[in-house]
Amino acid sequence: MPCVSAEKLCFSYGGKSVVEDITFTVNTGETWAVVGRNGAGKSTLIKCLCGLLSPVRGNVSIDGIDITKMPPKESAKRIAYVPQGTNRTMPPFTVREYVGMALFPYNTGFMGRLSDDNKKCVDDALALTDACHLADRSMNTLSGGEFQTALIAGAVAQSTPFLLLDEPTTHLDPFHKENIRQVIERVHKERGTAVVTVTHDVNFALSTHKNILAVINGKVFFNGTKDEFCVNAVDNLEKIFSIKFRGIDGGKNVCFYETAE
Repeated sequence: MPCVSAEKLCFSYGGKSVVEDITFTVNTGETWAVVGRNGAGKSTLIKCLCGLLSPVRGNVSIDGIDITKMPPKESAKRIAYVPQGTNRTMPPFTVREYVGMALFPYNTGFMGRLSDDNKKCVDDALALTDACHLADRSMNTLSGGEFQTALIAGAVAQSTPFLLLDEPTTHLDPFHKENIRQVIERVHKERGTAVVTVTHDVNFALSTHKNILAVINGKVFFNGTKDEFCVNAVDNLEKIFSIKFRGIDGGKNVCFYETAE
């Protein structure tokens, strides 16, 4: 089965270790949440997984091929990355134009024109992410939740087996947070896409993903299924975040957690 694998991965900024000796594998169709405190190395790890950062030691491979030896167009056909949606300033592209640009690995048309097949990919991505109503809006006019949805639509248009998301619900209101959660679940269910999400929203992590990778100070604290994590969830969360937690019965076989006084 295709997989993305990190082997004894290490990364540092200015000589300070941020990711230390992490071994981690994501197989096709799996959903993983990477959780931990700010500064724990989560975002650095996911950037290493998609090739934006090169590790100082260890390696990342996609389907057994070292990602550093893979041409960018080839890696972009296998893995898609969605950065934190901070509603950053962008050129005045429409959402449809932005999503179309995500198809650069496949675009062989004259002067970058999208083929009919590529246009259909754009339409399908907009529909799957519930972003059709945004298609003709400028990226610079979108709210935070709309902007994040557009970013995900672009990644979905790449039609990769792996989707990596960095804090997709940060700063979003409950409506847009739930919308993003449903989009992720829909992409996974309808396309079988493996999803890796960096988040410090523990309830989003546990309600949307089947596997948990917890990181403390750049090192793996937990690597396994959600069910295994939840056997001692309160204790695990307290160790990860260094504060008290308590469980709340959320019904529908889901237990939610909140900080305790």
